[in-house]
Amino acid sequence: MYATFTGFRLGADGSVFYALAASPPILQLRASERTLSHTEEGQFPLGLLPVSNFDGHRLEVASGDLLVVATDGILEVCNKPQEKSQEEFGVERLKQVIAANAQDPLPELAARILAAARGFGHQLDDQTILIMRCL
Repeated sequence: MYATFTGFRLGADGSVFYALAASPPILQLRASERTLSHTEEGQFPLGLLPVSNFDGHRLEVASGDLLVVATDGILEVCNKPQEKSQEEFGVERLKQVIAANAQDPLPELAARILAAARGFGHQLDDQTILIMRCL
């Protein structure tokens, strides 16, 4: 058995550090530029292999930036789960929902993301979202 992991450490000075273990990317909407990017790490899941440490990194953020982490239960929703030509909801569709609703209060943004994924296809795994707005 193994587990994926996304962890954040928030500093008193506004700094953000992260560590990922085989988890979906961190999406970041930069408020000043209205651009969306994503951060991925190629680290192993926890418990799969005897790994002595995992690297953490600083994430450059500014006031108003959004950070979004969605589990694979959202990203891997398929539009046609019974057919060969199935397509996943994916990171790009998630980015579109975030960009179109970035100014919404965070609970409303989360609801819009879940509604978009559920409207796209059937849920096959747990669906969890973490959204932070930097101040």
